[in-house]
Amino acid sequence: MVPYAHGVAHVVTGEWAEEKTALLIAAHALSGEIATRRNDLEVGIHHFSEAAKIEDARL
Repeated sequence: MVPYAHGVAHVVTGEWAEEKTALLIAAHALSGEIATRRNDLEVGIHHFSEAAKIEDARL
């Protein structure tokens, strides 16, 4: 629920770009988790790497 609350806060304050970025990171992280649980390590690593690249670009 905390990520949801942060997302709502970004939207309410008009920080659309920040929220879209956070959602993209979350989508890649979740996709990576699903892929690795299915033993598709190559796809999992790809998604985790994409999430990390996006996060690093925010800093």
